[in-house]
This record gives sequence, C-alpha cells and structure tokens, in this order.
Amino acid sequence: MKTKRSTKEKLIDEASVRLLDAIIRRAHRLPYQERIEWFANRAEKVIAPLAGYRRRTLENLEMVFPDRSHAEKREIASKSLGNFGRTLIEFYSPEDFKNHIRAGGASLEGDGVQELHNACKSGRPVLMVAGHFGNYLASACMVSDFGYPVAGLYRPFTNPLFDSKYRSTLLQHLSFVFPQGKRGTFAFNKHLLGGGLCAIFSDVNEPEGELINFLGVPAPTAVSAARLALRTNALVLPFFDIRQEDGLSFRSVIEAPIAHDDPVSMTQAITDRLEARVLENPDQWFWVHRRWKRGSV
Repeated sequence: MKTKRSTKEKLIDEASVRLLDAIIRRAHRLPYQERIEWFANRAEKVIAPLAGYRRRTLENLEMVFPDRSHAEKREIASKSLGNFGRTLIEFYSPEDFKNHIRAGGASLEGDGVQELHNACKSGRPVLMVAGHFGNYLASACMVSDFGYPVAGLYRPFTNPLFDSKYRSTLLQHLSFVFPQGKRGTFAFNKHLLGGGLCAIFSDVNEPEGELINFLGVPAPTAVSAARLALRTNALVLPFFDIRQEDGLSFRSVIEAPIAHDDPVSMTQAITDRLEARVLENPDQWFWVHRRWKRGSV
C-alpha cells in the first residue's frame, strides 16, 4: 500500500524535480560531447559531495580494498563519480545517446552474442543481467537494433514526480518497462514466459535476500532472477558496457551463459562475473550504493 505523502514531502518532491530539470536543461545547451564532460565534472565535484555520495563511495572502497593506498582509493572514487554523472546525463539524452551508439560509439562482442541470436530466433526467453557498471544502455540500444525488443524491471522511486519522469525517459531507451511490485513483477514474468527478452540488475541491495559474496564481503542479494530463469528455462546472459578512455564510447560484452543450477549458486555465479569486471575496472562501478547493508538500498 502506498503511503500518503505530506504537504512538506510533496513540496520537496516538486522542488527536487524542478532542480533536476534545470540542471538537465543547462546541460542540454551544450553539444553532446561537451554535455557529457560538463555533467561528469558537476557530478564529481558538486553533486556527489553535497549528496554524501563521495563519502559513501570512499567508505565502501575502504571496506573492500583496505590494503590499497588512500590516493588510489580517492582516484577510483573521483572516476567512479564521474562515470555516475556521465551515465545520468546519457540517460537523460536518449536520442543523442542512441545516435552516438549507432554511429559507432560502441562495439559488441562476447561468447553470448550468438547465444542471444539463437535464443531470440527460437523464441526462448532471455534474461540479460547487468550491474551498475559503465552504462548498460549501450547494449540495450544495440540489442534493440537487432530487432529484439528489450524489457526492463525497475524499482520505483518514492518521489512520484521523479518516478514519472524517470519511467518516461526509460521508455525512450527500452521497449517495455515494469515497476517492481506485485502487478509489475507479474507482468514482467508473463513477458519473459512469452519468449521475451528482459534486462535486470543483479547488484541491487535486497534486505531480505540471500547473503552472496561480492568483492570479499557478504551482500544481501535477491535470487529471484535465478528462480525466474529456472521456472521459464530462460537463457541467462551477463553483459557489461565498459566505458572507454574517451569517456563516451563503450566496449560492450555479452558473456557466456550462466549454467542453470540452484538459485543461490546461480546468483553467486552472476555476482562473480560482475566482481571480475569490477576488479578490472573499479572506477566504473557505482560505489555510491549501500550495497552491503541490511535494510538499505
């Protein structure tokens, strides 16, 4: 049941959305490349410190990489927050982002690419699993251009105005969007059962989930994606969009499928794939998340 929001909360909701709109409008005055750089800089040096994201990022890095130097962790934090900013403004620049990808801004590779084609052509359900790493929308754009509509499951925001804005923008990147919750999850499952292709994040904090090892620390993780894959016989494909040195282009990798097993083992295998990518490029994962805390998101 939705909780009725107070007048104060409604005013804060409205002010937050207006502020975001103003920042996005300011960014959109710039050409695409300059826009991405400008927003990345603002996210790293202004938004993140004010929102407490830099502090949280450094706390997570200290927990996971206690033996690394403070200078190295500060550098990872700065680049990670910049990537967070780039991803956010790319999200709110849907047409420019997709045009950039289609003009050669991403390359697609990996053992799972042919597996994806085979499954989609045969009508087998496909569950693509991503982490908050790089920018997963690059792969979504290319897969959609193959003629395979991509559906996504997302966690609604408490601010209904922001949630509406986020959902409408997400629908400019994906073909279908289902909010988490009884009705949305049911529709998501039905879509997958019908032979659909669905994308889902594997690294979202789930307070009631299983403790799955991630970067050496147990993290509460939902095993529902694995259960769904087993129930629908869906092909499970981890994928990663690795941002390149120019800050704009991507090397998009669809990895070999995750073997069907028990849900906890499958979820650990999915998490291990993400962990390997994070260790290769730690500055591309969203360290701003409260990934390891019970009762947090």
